[in-house]
Amino acid sequence: MGIVVKGATYGDEIGEKTDINDWLPKFQKDMNRILSFKAHPDRYYSDTTTNDIVMFKSCFPNSNIVGDGALPGNPISTERTLANYKTAFEQIGGEMSKYPERLYVYVTAPPLVPESTTPENAARAIEFNSWVTDEYLPKYESENGHSNFVVFDLFRVLADEMGYLKESYRRSRPGDSHPNPEANKSAAVAFMQFFEPVWERWQARAQT
Repeated sequence: MGIVVKGATYGDEIGEKTDINDWLPKFQKDMNRILSFKAHPDRYYSDTTTNDIVMFKSCFPNSNIVGDGALPGNPISTERTLANYKTAFEQIGGEMSKYPERLYVYVTAPPLVPESTTPENAARAIEFNSWVTDEYLPKYESENGHSNFVVFDLFRVLADEMGYLKESYRRSRPGDSHPNPEANKSAAVAFMQFFEPVWERWQARAQT
């Protein structure tokens, strides 16, 4: 597709701290470095080259949402509640809207195995991810007038009806919520089916 992919990960300054409560401060303080990131570890463009796409994801512990919380939530609180998560995204949207020429792709946090969460917490993860895709995304577009934000619901691809990692996608080690190779393949196929039309629309938009 002609897209060069660069991953900022653990060991990169901008690759550390990727829980949902970390995104707002990161987008506020580090967007210039995110857009100029060249390669791991900690290499940045020294000229005017910048990245066109910002794809961001939190790890599976973020799907262990321990409570509903109360609005208005705290977007930088480490307490994993629905209120805090929703407030975080409401404010992250304000940062993304400052860069309408960049495409932001949020990948929902993967589900957990049953030993690592509870039925109530898993149900909240389902609720939050549905809120992001079905409520917040169209709200962002209507309020900001931009179409530079999309959501790939990785959680929905990997989770069963209870909100746990599907049994066929689990590793053999008890308590390990890392998806197995079969899950990774399924996620890759699902992502490309999702992203190809997104990229076509984005390119068409840029040409008008």
